Amino acid sequence: MQEHIPLLIAFDLDGTLWYPEVDTLSDAHTLRPVDGVCERTGMTRCMGVLDEYGSCLRLMGDSEEILSELMDGEMWDNTLVAYVSRTTEIESAHLCLRHVTVASSGTTMEDIGHHSEIFPGCKVHHFRNLSQATGIAFEDMLFFDNERRNTADVSKGLGVTSVYTPYGMTRSAWEIGLRAFAEAKQGGGRGHVLDQRDC
Repeated sequence: MQEHIPLLIAFDLDGTLWYPEVDTLSDAHTLRPVDGVCERTGMTRCMGVLDEYGSCLRLMGDSEEILSELMDGEMWDNTLVAYVSRTTEIESAHLCLRHVTVASSGTTMEDIGHHSEIFPGCKVHHFRNLSQATGIAFEDMLFFDNERRNTADVSKGLGVTSVYTPYGMTRSAWEIGLRAFAEAKQGGGRGHVLDQRDC
């Protein structure tokens, strides 16, 4: 078992956990859950959200596997999961969290998440809200995002260990983040930004 476990793991949504970006979908009132064949892509297993034009928002990369691990793994019993997003489509993002399933049991992203901070603006504000709501210090958090500016802001500004994931959540990015978090805790230092492409 790993000695240093984050008390909170935060994920960006668009381009990190799911694709496409939620603001490319039609109005929130037209979105509906889908579990089966995606009408647009023909994917045989599309457990996501479909808009009125047939665009399917779904988990990308290794997101489903990682979220399932956080849900089921005993080592994560004391770790909170948070979703942080700068989207302007707040209602649509929350609807997607309620309907995108992570496991065949029907568990949704919302079921796995303990907190969500979804609003436009610098993610430093999102993380300050998370710390205030949970009482968790920034150095006990781990963050994954596909936009470099977001990882830089929260790492340099707050000391959160952050992983830049330009290809979305991958097993490699996950392992890099856990290793970097443990190293930061062992060294007593502040978190820093890691680029999964450089490791």
